[in-house]
Amino acid sequence: MEVASVAAVEASDPLRSGRGDFRGGLPWGWPRRGGEEVVRVVDKKWKSEVFFVLRTLLEANAASALGELESIALACGNETKSSAGDKYETAREMLSQARALQTRLLEEAKAALEWLDRQDPEQVREKVAVGALVRLDDGWILVTPFPAQLDVVGRAVRCLSLASPLGQALKGARAGESRVFRDRAVGIRE
Repeated sequence: MEVASVAAVEASDPLRSGRGDFRGGLPWGWPRRGGEEVVRVVDKKWKSEVFFVLRTLLEANAASALGELESIALACGNETKSSAGDKYETAREMLSQARALQTRLLEEAKAALEWLDRQDPEQVREKVAVGALVRLDDGWILVTPFPAQLDVVGRAVRCLSLASPLGQALKGARAGESRVFRDRAVGIRE
């Protein structure tokens, strides 16, 4: 999906574009429960957009880490021993630590991309679980094994793990339910 098509979806969807005022009722076909307006199924196109932006972020992170590793390799090759041996050893150690950090970041990005490859954006989850895209009272979350912050066509989406405190509070919840997190109710809208 191209960025231009994501913007086109954004512009044509009143819910995402901010033009929609659904206080008088939800669009045709959206389920209601007990007089309360509840959306039960996350729009599959919206979930695909979120996955697209997440993939773009993870690929950029992997490319950045790879570029940094190449720069570190060049710096290591250019480092020469001088009469100040301690300075040389300190620089070598700093480069070694930087290499270890960038290697870890690259491995994390690859693992996250592998996880994303196994996900199906068409899959609808009835409960909050790994891979679920959930709309809370205060915004969107995507339950993933890793943290991230996304901006998807102007909307913030937080990626969080079920092991996180909020993830633990929401685990197994369904649309329309509320859970308590840090002494306040968190409503699950969809």
